Amino acid sequence: MQIERQLAERLRPGEIPSKIYAETMAGLSEKMKENFMGFGASRVKFLGHGVGLHIDELPVIADGFDSPLEENMVIALEPKKGVPGFGTVGTENTYAVTKNGGRCLSGSSRDIIAI
Repeated sequence: MQIERQLAERLRPGEIPSKIYAETMAGLSEKMKENFMGFGASRVKFLGHGVGLHIDELPVIADGFDSPLEENMVIALEPKKGVPGFGTVGTENTYAVTKNGGRCLSGSSRDIIAI
């Protein structure tokens, strides 16, 4: 949840998705990096993606996405951590890019939901 909050704060016009990704990944502890965003070959290399007419759209919060964010873009942030013997745990919420950082569009509840 802390990683999601940090990512959301960066969702401002002019921010560069690849820079957000690189700085977030660099700031993770070695323990958090283990199985972060999945396990082995199934690990994904992004922290969020645009949402629009299709579920997965540009921009992507990942390496190689260097076009600046624009106000009112909608982005799903979804940091996850693989827990051996249990599965993957994490968050996913949708935000609008604003000059004050990401504005959550998917509600304010942050309760843990077991699926």
